[in-house]
Amino acid sequence: MRRFTEEDFKFLEDEFPLSALEMRYHGDVVKESAFTLEQSGSVIGVLYFKRHYTWYYGGDDKRMRRCIVPVICAKDDGASTELIAYAVKWLRDKRESFGDMNVALAAWENADDYGEIERYLRAGFIEYEACPCFSYDIAGEIPQAEIPEGMTVRQLPFDEKAVKEFIAATKKANNGIPDSEAELWFMTGEPSYRIFVLMDGEKIVSSASVWRISDERAAVENIFTSQEYRRRGLVKAVIHYALKAAKDEGFGFATLSLRGRNIAASRLYQSIGFKLYFNQIELLYPLGGL
Repeated sequence: MRRFTEEDFKFLEDEFPLSALEMRYHGDVVKESAFTLEQSGSVIGVLYFKRHYTWYYGGDDKRMRRCIVPVICAKDDGASTELIAYAVKWLRDKRESFGDMNVALAAWENADDYGEIERYLRAGFIEYEACPCFSYDIAGEIPQAEIPEGMTVRQLPFDEKAVKEFIAATKKANNGIPDSEAELWFMTGEPSYRIFVLMDGEKIVSSASVWRISDERAAVENIFTSQEYRRRGLVKAVIHYALKAAKDEGFGFATLSLRGRNIAASRLYQSIGFKLYFNQIELLYPLGGL
């Protein structure tokens, strides 16, 4: 294992092109903590970390836990095992730099990928939660949601002022924890990326994003509603616009995911017509325990 160098981008560009783009352009990537795994002089894996992610957890002491995401780019199972183990070592070696902050490594794997999940478990991760992914067939008619008088749905313009206002709205909606602004700017490089916002006057009160996953599949994600506007069905309006945008782009179906404990959101999405598509397992390596 050694430090990542500019020459190692060739491996990423050939094997993991999205990760190559993240390493070069994503503002949340810890570039000084990227590592390359070699075997007989050839690169067989790369490990890097995202220092900010929009998943946070409250511990028993009510402090927030910040989750760092290790990105594993491995050519084979053996390389994956070694990179996961090194990610744990990296976190433990950095323990003092975090002070009294609750920190954990976080990863998500499909529930039927037993081999990859087992590799994380052997490294000391725990299965923290099931995260369902729902799908919606957009070939048919998409039900129109009623928009209350005085409110409008707009597509968020990707300019500095609008993005800052949007991030501030996510912070207010999510108990003081904002979405990643760096992630938003990175996603604007995807031509299909759209953010629809429900406005009460000039205030953002609900939102949903949509982008391409594959030629057939779109993602509808990053859904939120300000706390004082919840339980009024308002989020259905922005989801409608996101689904319609996906249909207009020619996608066959759209998916969204959520935390398994978010029962209210699960019931809402199913009432709209979303059906279970698959499950992911959320894996945590908590520094100092849960």
